[in-house]
Amino acid sequence: MSENSPELDDDTGTFESGLPGFLGTIDGWIANTEAVILAAGVILMAINTCVNVIARFVFGEGLFFSGEINRILIILVTFAGIGYAARYGRHIRMSAVYDALPPKGRKILMITIALFTSAVMFFLCYHSFGT
Repeated sequence: MSENSPELDDDTGTFESGLPGFLGTIDGWIANTEAVILAAGVILMAINTCVNVIARFVFGEGLFFSGEINRILIILVTFAGIGYAARYGRHIRMSAVYDALPPKGRKILMITIALFTSAVMFFLCYHSFGT
């Protein structure tokens, strides 16, 4: 970076688990696996799409399985991305109120949001098994 540009605070370079002992090691492996799945999934989608377009123009017909592979990769990247976003706290959220609060207020708000989300998920789960 140049001398005049501010340093960006990026904490996604390495992951250090807060779990003790062997659980922390497993958690680190899972974090690395998620990152590899995300990167590989996006790259494979791009390659698959490019090969399909080239095949369509060169041979007059695309790969018959290209759409299905891209659907599977989108699902894979979506679910791996959910874990990755949760692990690094990179959810898409409206943070104007959160940023205006002091640290203790932020902590209370995050706990409240997590409890409310859990209640909604349990409510949906309960009703999914209902009549």
